[in-house]
Amino acid sequence: MKNKMIVLQRPFEKIRDIDNSKSLWRVAVRVKDLWIVRHAKSTKHHTEMVLCDDLGDEIQMTVPTDLHEKCKTQFHVNMTCTIQNFDVEKNNLSVKACEHKFKLIWTGGSFIEDVNEHKIPKPGFKFKDFADIKNGIVRSDLLIDVIGAFHELGYTQLLPGGRKLQVNFKLKDLAGNILNCTLWEDFATQFAKYNNERTDWGPTIVLIHNARIKEATDQFELGISNVWNGTQLFINDDIPEIIAFKESLSAEESCGNQSQQLSCQSQMLTQSSPMTQQSSGDKFLNNALILPLPQILALPEPASCVTVVTTNKILPTKFGWYYKLCGQCPRSAKGDTLPLKCEKDHETYVINLRYKIDVEAEYEGVKTTLVFWDRECNELIGHTAAELHTMMVEGGITNPLVYPVQLDNFMKKTLACKIKLQLPWGNYSVQGAKADQTIIQKVLDHFPKNEGTSKLAIASSENIELEEVSASDQMIEDQKSDKDEDFVFPTVNLSDSSEYDPDHIPLTPAKRTATNQSVPQDLADALPPTKSSSSKTTLKQLKKNIKREKNP
Repeated sequence: MKNKMIVLQRPFEKIRDIDNSKSLWRVAVRVKDLWIVRHAKSTKHHTEMVLCDDLGDEIQMTVPTDLHEKCKTQFHVNMTCTIQNFDVEKNNLSVKACEHKFKLIWTGGSFIEDVNEHKIPKPGFKFKDFADIKNGIVRSDLLIDVIGAFHELGYTQLLPGGRKLQVNFKLKDLAGNILNCTLWEDFATQFAKYNNERTDWGPTIVLIHNARIKEATDQFELGISNVWNGTQLFINDDIPEIIAFKESLSAEESCGNQSQQLSCQSQMLTQSSPMTQQSSGDKFLNNALILPLPQILALPEPASCVTVVTTNKILPTKFGWYYKLCGQCPRSAKGDTLPLKCEKDHETYVINLRYKIDVEAEYEGVKTTLVFWDRECNELIGHTAAELHTMMVEGGITNPLVYPVQLDNFMKKTLACKIKLQLPWGNYSVQGAKADQTIIQKVLDHFPKNEGTSKLAIASSENIELEEVSASDQMIEDQKSDKDEDFVFPTVNLSDSSEYDPDHIPLTPAKRTATNQSVPQDLADALPPTKSSSSKTTLKQLKKNIKREKNP
């Protein structure tokens, strides 16, 4: 009699035992988290998951691009299943979703079975103490869960344009610890929408699942933010964790949070609170050289600089006052019918109009061309490019070379501007503009106190004339020709060569030597001395020289 063959199924194993010694694993799991990662430079996607077992251990799994379409209908959050036959690699991701030192890679030989047949508990949130985060006890390469009460609103950027949407605020835990929080893009919109539309009163409890720790730098304090894929935001949701946190707040804390919530709602609605303005002003001046325009134009290399100028007039270009933005990159999309196409051949099926306006600006008789982009124009003009275009079309004007009269709203105005030379086009791009007189005066107060340098009077609605004083004006007069023409630093028209807002894609310019522009010797002599060395050394030395002149 023949021996009966016994077919043996591989036994179930636990997540904690998984390593890269083999690929023939068999594990019963629950899908805790699932998100799709969209690749920025292509239309390809892949899937990331966090799996857990009945012991509560977790491991990350990647479904690569070539299997994404096939697997996206097989997996969903909170399902249970048996997974078999997958590759195992060390988890070397810069930001990890769980602590397991290995991750799983789904392959063509992997498969699932026993769907929703396992009794695996649904895992809860794993909150980290604010104190542990701030003291460096929590690993900064791990996504974490945090919960706290809204405490104070910081800088917000919710205007459409070149900069990403963001909301900054502080969270407070039950122990009284404060933690900075930044929400970007869709999460910033979600936070703003909740605060603007809520009608109930009481504390605002914020729970962030899969937040990332942002370590402290020279410019920013330690805090947390969302990641582009995988984060979940809960604001006063009716879930046990938020309900329990609210119930743990004292009566005094609840009243305080109600007051803060009212303040937050007001600020989010107006976008012009003193707190937001102050934070915006500090950010505007941060990490930039503060110099008069003549000294900026004579710099031996490009640098981000803050200065004060008066806008004289709009300089019309052959492209007009707006451009059509590509839906997939920051370049302009061209065409009279949809789809529009940019130079990268991306197709765009929605017309998005953005400002780009060349403006002649001056300080103490020295003039140059500044390029104002969408964000700054929105703030200074008070209308979006799309709104102005619609008004003109309704008035029967379709020619983009006809500049609407509303654009004159920011002419003959004194502004504090952050500017930078954009190579290879050789023109100055405006990275920020402020009409606030407090900020303007702060910039003027920080100008190097060189002999012969005068200040520009702050323009008001009644008086926009320049105060013409002292030796600086005489220095400019000495440079005039027999025709008594103003001295103008030559700059290339950016509109003839650049198609996109540099706020979208920061450029890394090549080094620019002092001989690239013709600079009057008097103006060059007014500059603090710099060493002829690398770019970093030159700017560093320049900042030191300016600091010494300000503090003799």
